[in-house]
Amino acid sequence: MPQFSKKANLSKDFEAIAKSRTGKAYICFCLDEEDSFEDELDHYVVVKLAIFDVIMICVSNSISNMEQQLGTNAP
Repeated sequence: MPQFSKKANLSKDFEAIAKSRTGKAYICFCLDEEDSFEDELDHYVVVKLAIFDVIMICVSNSISNMEQQLGTNAP
């Protein structure tokens, strides 16, 4: 069996560590991207609900104004 130098053994150890850390980093990156996408969807839903709420307030105010005008102009 051939003898490896300390430098070769350390090189192999560092290579193994680099491979495992690269795999872990890739998994973390993928999970982070998924969470980011979910956050974007949550933000999108909140914005759409806020827009809907503003529209409902505007419509409600318009209806109230129309009812007041019709009520005051009625004979």
